[in-house]
Amino acid sequence: MITGKFLAKYLRISIADKKRVSNNTKAESNSIIHQRELISRYISEKQIGFFMQSLEFVDDGYSGTNFDRPAVKEMLSLVRERKIGCIIVKDLSRFGRNYLEVGDYLEQIFPFIGVRFIAINDGYDSDNAIGSTKGMEIAFKNLLYDRYSKDLSEKIQSSLQVRRKRGDFIGPMAPFGYQLSDNKRILEVDAIAAQYVKQIFKLAGKGYRIGEIAKILNKEKIPTPGQYKNQKKLQYFIMDEKESWDCKKVRKILQNQVYLGTIVNGKTKVTEVGGSHFRQIPEEEQIYVPNKHKAIITEQEFRLAEKVVKKNRS
Repeated sequence: MITGKFLAKYLRISIADKKRVSNNTKAESNSIIHQRELISRYISEKQIGFFMQSLEFVDDGYSGTNFDRPAVKEMLSLVRERKIGCIIVKDLSRFGRNYLEVGDYLEQIFPFIGVRFIAINDGYDSDNAIGSTKGMEIAFKNLLYDRYSKDLSEKIQSSLQVRRKRGDFIGPMAPFGYQLSDNKRILEVDAIAAQYVKQIFKLAGKGYRIGEIAKILNKEKIPTPGQYKNQKKLQYFIMDEKESWDCKKVRKILQNQVYLGTIVNGKTKVTEVGGSHFRQIPEEEQIYVPNKHKAIITEQEFRLAEKVVKKNRS
């Protein structure tokens, strides 16, 4: 159980930062390792929190556009419990890029609770900012960070839209029955999984209902998409090997036009620039690009499957 006042080291790197770091660019300065070394060196040189124990909070792969991050939420929870006396970050953008939220913490919440806040590269230390113009400088920097984040998000969305219309595959994992090509933009048939997909459509073509298809697949011990990807070490986490086929899994395959060689992009959209909440896009507004990769089934097989799906809904 945490008691007393602690010094909090907060480190954050976004997914975009991680990609740039992996490409050996100057973004290496944003890496978690670099941030940790910078903060530790600063604490040692300035002898900050000499009588405090340190706690480290790391959000690895999270955007700074909001505070919906596990580590920062844990840290701020301890702040509210008055268990943290000082927070140190590499710079303000690591703590957050939303200037209104960051401003509230710097100007209202932290001073009220008595938390010292230090942003090393911005030269900001709340202990030295009282009665000076530092508050205005920080507010302006926060505004620039916020604007930069939104501009970057808009550019990324614009680039994604070009890729969507071109018919590039956009996603970290290929659909069941396919695998990613070397350039990650084109789908290639996975010979083994494709046979399972063909079997599902063949059963639908014979008139089997979705529930019946699921039972047959389970009886024949056909691996589910999750199990198959886990077996091939294509998944980021361990799937439950006891999971089984159900109506939802079968229906998802029977309704997916990717098996016709068609790429469907733009299924969801962020509700606001820089945000993390998505909304579903109506089918008629989604982007369909045919003949982008080798089909696993025929148009006739897909239409027969459509009838099975509709029959299950009636």
